[in-house]
Amino acid sequence: MAETSEEIAVEYYIDVDGAGAHGRAIKPMIVSRMGYIMRQSLTAEMVEDMEAQDLIQQVAYHAADDRDFLLPDTPLKESVFRVLLANENKPMTAEQVSKILEDKWSLSPYPRDTTPEVIERLLSSGGDTYRFVAVPPPPEQEVEAVSEAPADAESESEEPTED
Repeated sequence: MAETSEEIAVEYYIDVDGAGAHGRAIKPMIVSRMGYIMRQSLTAEMVEDMEAQDLIQQVAYHAADDRDFLLPDTPLKESVFRVLLANENKPMTAEQVSKILEDKWSLSPYPRDTTPEVIERLLSSGGDTYRFVAVPPPPEQEVEAVSEAPADAESESEEPTED
């Protein structure tokens, strides 16, 4: 039985490699999410020499646990960006991001709509500023669909010759 598109959860991540091609300087965006002391310890040359993934790990290991990292009044798209950074930019579904935000902001005086549907809309349309991109489907699904077609065509062509 084939899975419907509703059953397949799309995962998203921050496209650090493609950001430059779209006019985004991703490293300064990542550094700006670090704590004050950590930002002050980095020179421009150090940031330039570091890989974006190394900067993301610094955020995940040092800044993400800071109580000011994800405040309840943070804009929602920015919050999603920070959640992905805190997760070391490992692909996440809208439901996973939604759960983290709900847990983090459960006692907040600022009620927010952090349902998976809202998060999905932000992730799917967040390519301009934050470079959210969906994880491409695994190649097995495409190969499986292609390999089924020739097998059916061969069995049809063999039937008339067997009579």
